[in-house]
Amino acid sequence: MKADRPGVAAALMVQSYVANVFFWASRPHDMTLNGAWKPVEFAFRVPAAGEPGHHAQLEKARVRIDVVGAGAGIFVDDVALAEVEQLDGWASWRALGFDADSVVADPLFVDRDRDDFRLRPESPALKLGFQPIPFEKIGPYADDLRASWPIVEAEGAREKPLR
Repeated sequence: MKADRPGVAAALMVQSYVANVFFWASRPHDMTLNGAWKPVEFAFRVPAAGEPGHHAQLEKARVRIDVVGAGAGIFVDDVALAEVEQLDGWASWRALGFDADSVVADPLFVDRDRDDFRLRPESPALKLGFQPIPFEKIGPYADDLRASWPIVEAEGAREKPLR
């Protein structure tokens, strides 16, 4: 795309509608165009069947180009529309080359439901070089200055496990 002069604001979007019955539009992709050709790419997602905002009319959509400002002209060449696989946020992040060496796996806690967060010997965290947390050295300990031992927690002082 290019404009007939520098600094022309434009927005691309996809929309579908039936007059007085249905309207849907993607979020606008805002840009500033100049007198030189500029490759422009934008992505959008149409709600699928069963999702909020879906309508059978969405099978018929059009690309909309809005030019902001009176008397400005733009030129468009070589338009292509391609369907691509939708990725979740994590997959999208990795597709951009970030966190390529990250491992997403169950850490294999000894007994999460009973708050035993020690790692089992086959934990993938240990294979990555993670050093186990010395839980036996963390928390309250018996001491002559302590008012009571063992500590008895009052009802409601500790969160309940989510499971």
